[in-house]
Amino acid sequence: MWTRTMMISDVDMLEEILSQQTIDFVVTEIQVVTPGWMNKAGKWIMEGLSGLLVGYDTSGARVCLHNIGDEKAYTDAPGCLVDPHSLKGLRVIF
Repeated sequence: MWTRTMMISDVDMLEEILSQQTIDFVVTEIQVVTPGWMNKAGKWIMEGLSGLLVGYDTSGARVCLHNIGDEKAYTDAPGCLVDPHSLKGLRVIF
């Protein structure tokens, strides 16, 4: 068995790759790279992604919720606190 590293640039591409998994092609780990404004560390950080949810806010804008381990969650909505229960069409990507 061989491993392959892929750099995915957006959620739609990740969802497509995850949907193509087979016995011979399995995604074993996903890392997310987040900017300082998102992770509150003030710098870009790469961390293991434990879950990814996508939904739509009241204005219809797509919002991604990145779960990092058991303790952290980031949203791609700058400067906003997002209540996952307020999002419409919420789906689990990973």
